[in-house]
Amino acid sequence: MKRIFSVYPSGLTITPVDTDRLLGVLEMFRSIVPTTKLSFVRQSNPGDEPRVFLYRIEAADGRIWKQHITFDNAGDPQMTFEVANPWRLSEFSNQRNVRNALVSIAAAYPSLEKIVYEYTDVA
Repeated sequence: MKRIFSVYPSGLTITPVDTDRLLGVLEMFRSIVPTTKLSFVRQSNPGDEPRVFLYRIEAADGRIWKQHITFDNAGDPQMTFEVANPWRLSEFSNQRNVRNALVSIAAAYPSLEKIVYEYTDVA
């Protein structure tokens, strides 16, 4: 299994503490929900306020979790829930840890464009 962790813009430096915390909750979540990709991608144009991100999880079984997160208030952003597939409570509560870590990073790094974490099989 190969893991690819990407942060954009590529020159953005996220502290090791923030990176380690995020990678820890990503791996914990993946141990509960086999995942192929998790992304947090800015949907609004650079410089536009409020900043809007699409938070998306692609589970290995084909389920999708999707939310738009609007940073009109960095400490308490607005969120939509566009989740059509059923998720268990244990999965939901653990995905919150990932989402909260991403929200903290977006609040601390206003130039963040996206974070993508992919899991691929290596032959």
